[in-house]
Amino acid sequence: MTTKADYTNSEWQLLLQAITLVSMIIIASEFTLFSAVKEVFTFNKEVKHAKLNYQDNQLIQNLLVDIAEKTTRINEIENAVNFPDFLEDALEKIKAAVAIALLKATPKEAQEYKEFLYEIATQIGDILPH
Repeated sequence: MTTKADYTNSEWQLLLQAITLVSMIIIASEFTLFSAVKEVFTFNKEVKHAKLNYQDNQLIQNLLVDIAEKTTRINEIENAVNFPDFLEDALEKIKAAVAIALLKATPKEAQEYKEFLYEIATQIGDILPH
C-alpha cells in the first residue's frame, strides 16, 4: 500500500487535482446553474461512495481525506482562456496523475484510482440532459 509520504507534494497535488478536474470538465461542457448544482451533489455522493467502495485502497482513502479538507477550486476554469484550452490542460493533468499512480502506487491502487476517476465522470455525465 502506498501513502501520502510516497509522493512529492506536487505529485500529491496533481493526484488530488485530477479528481476535481474530471468533474469540472463535465460541468464546464454543459454548464447551467441547475446542472452545476446537481453535478456538485453528484460529485459529493461519489466521494462518499468511494470511501465505502475503496476501503482497502490507501491511496484513494488518503486523497479523500485531503479533498474533504479543501474547498473546490473553480479557478481552473476561470483562468482558462476558453473551454478548449481548459479541456486540453485538464486532460494533460489527469493523464499525468494516472501516470504517477501507475508509477508509485500498487497495481491494484492505480487501477482503482483510474476506475474512481471514471466513475466520477460517468455519474456526473449521467445526470446531464441529453
